[in-house]
Amino acid sequence: MSAPACTHCNDTKRIAMFMPGSWADCDWCAVLDSAPEPEEDEETTDTITIDGEVCDFHRVLHTLGNGGVEISTDSGDYIVFESQEAAGKAARAYWADMASNSPTEFAEMVGKDTLVAWAMGQSAGPGSTQVSSLEEWLDLYLNVPEEHFAGYNGEECDVGALTGDTEDDIGFDPAVAYRTS
Repeated sequence: MSAPACTHCNDTKRIAMFMPGSWADCDWCAVLDSAPEPEEDEETTDTITIDGEVCDFHRVLHTLGNGGVEISTDSGDYIVFESQEAAGKAARAYWADMASNSPTEFAEMVGKDTLVAWAMGQSAGPGSTQVSSLEEWLDLYLNVPEEHFAGYNGEECDVGALTGDTEDDIGFDPAVAYRTS
């Protein structure tokens, strides 16, 4: 930002004296030159570091009822949690709730053959890991919540530093993130 123009000498730094050809330094310019430049407000960017990459934090998309928060960044959308353990409990609770409250939908998701095998105590599962019961299958999510939350790439990401108002916007200091888009 440049200093304002002097209204006395029009920024020539000299003013005419009474005698023709006589000039003097402009006192007003000296005052303006000695005045400190006004400080420009530094614009702080809210950021979140995910797997070592600093991302511009845009906004909270949704606060989930399970302790997670869905956020938008310049590198994609994520669901963040305070810990991997909190994410695991939330993933397990999601599937347990579906099994209890939407059994038809749950049966379509895991498959009727899997449910019959579990009822008979046999190993089965909708994924690569075979277990003998619904409880065992639900417990799998405690250790691998990324299988539920990381729909984009199936990976759990570490969350590092937050800047600006990011932590206030999210509501906690997250430790893990799961990319959704």
